[in-house]
Amino acid sequence: MKLNCAGRNPLLNSHLPNNILTGFSCRTSRFCPSPPLVDRRNSRTFIQCTPRFSDPSFSRFFKSPDEEEIIPPPALDQLRKIEDSVAASASKRRPPSPDPNDQYPAKPRTHFKKKPNIPKPNPPKFRPNGKRIRLTLDKEDIDFDNVFLRDACSCPLCVDPSTQQKLFQTSDIPSSISAKSSKFTPADGLTIRWKDDLIGYPEDHTTVIPTDFLRAYANPIARYQRRHQHFDERVLWNRDIMESDVENLPYEGYMNDDSVLLTALRQLRIYGLVFLKDVPQSDEQAVERIALRIGALKDTFYGRTWDVKSVAEAKNVAYTHQSLGLHMDLLYFQQPPQLQLLHCIRNSATGGNSIFSDAFRAAQYVRMSSASLFAALSSFPVSYHYRNAGQHYHYIRPTFELEPTARSDLKPRVVAVNWSPPFQAPCDVHTGTGDGGRLRAYLTGAKLFADRAETVESLYERRLAEGECVLFDNRRVLHGRRAFDVDSGERWLKGAYVDADAWWSRLRVLGEKLGGKPSRHRRSLSSSHLE
Repeated sequence: MKLNCAGRNPLLNSHLPNNILTGFSCRTSRFCPSPPLVDRRNSRTFIQCTPRFSDPSFSRFFKSPDEEEIIPPPALDQLRKIEDSVAASASKRRPPSPDPNDQYPAKPRTHFKKKPNIPKPNPPKFRPNGKRIRLTLDKEDIDFDNVFLRDACSCPLCVDPSTQQKLFQTSDIPSSISAKSSKFTPADGLTIRWKDDLIGYPEDHTTVIPTDFLRAYANPIARYQRRHQHFDERVLWNRDIMESDVENLPYEGYMNDDSVLLTALRQLRIYGLVFLKDVPQSDEQAVERIALRIGALKDTFYGRTWDVKSVAEAKNVAYTHQSLGLHMDLLYFQQPPQLQLLHCIRNSATGGNSIFSDAFRAAQYVRMSSASLFAALSSFPVSYHYRNAGQHYHYIRPTFELEPTARSDLKPRVVAVNWSPPFQAPCDVHTGTGDGGRLRAYLTGAKLFADRAETVESLYERRLAEGECVLFDNRRVLHGRRAFDVDSGERWLKGAYVDADAWWSRLRVLGEKLGGKPSRHRRSLSSSHLE
């Protein structure tokens, strides 16, 4: 056998004939765990050594490679000298003297008995570590960057008590900022005094951050829940669900009772569609007052409010008596309106029923049917334009817009759908050889989306009665109209727009004012299946 010492002992490997040790740990090296035992019998040398390996066949007495062959005297003399040096070093074994120039000296190997696995208490604690502070929150270690913690300071020196606006710039925080002293308790939160604070701040400047704030920013799921804490889960609906769950709220309650207004705003969040009844029929300003209960109106070139009625030489298909397919408004704007309101003032004409469809449900159907087609509709640029009556608007956007800051454990959520065939412009992309089939993939996906959105089961159809007002999410709910007979009567709707920011702000404020968390609707799906 040609063997080598597992302990990498240079003496044994270089002096022993035929390298008679192999696969063993030898204490002549300070890294080996066990010493050899040497025995001389009739000029034969036997070495017992505990190997590093788990194979028990290696733990036995060994002698020369050939048991019948006696080791030659010269080699035996060398071996005895080595054995004597091993015995001498074993009796005087001490840890090596530390090198004063070694920044990380090796520690002597020490064997301990295994201690029982006793669970340790896990109290909240902090560990400052240069650029970060580590806290234990709810049995989880969370690292917070010092820059983040300093930027979150809300003391009167950092946030104006009256305006509630910051009095410093994040870019002014020194990158070398660190905690001079820190203290953390669940009741009082995290208290920090800073070293290398912003210029102009006193040395005793102290930041106090509540524990709830730290929990709200501890991980992606907590941050997501904080952003959506006042928003109910959406319900993907079809005709049967909407006919069962549709809300018809009283106009007077909506205008005078914040709880009714909050119900309307939450209904818009859950379904994207809600109706008001008993609106003053002949009051042309009613739609403006309804919109102002939510927030400021979006003024466009159509006006602050606008009329939907059939007119001669109309500049928009909505101002005709023709059938109007499912669409969304103003997608040729950089920021289309989020909410649309339509107050029915007159509706005596034959036909003209309003139709609605949940675009998020159709988008979910595409996602579940084909990941590649969903990706095509989420990336292919579709052009929308309005070029008429002295106006020229143009904007490019994908069919599905995904949430840019999605939860790490979920697929990106669809936050807006863009679908308006009457106002679609020619594709502003290369469609010749080498386009990679993008246009054809978009076409296939668009057909799948349209077929799903336009099925009879998907359409909620309703004839608006005079004195009713419909509010719907223009970035989610597709709307359209059946053709009507202008000779049979009059159809007149008054419309207005509200942007997303006003709606979400009002929803948050009323949620905080009236208390309670949004309820999980009985029909709502898990977030992973929502959109």
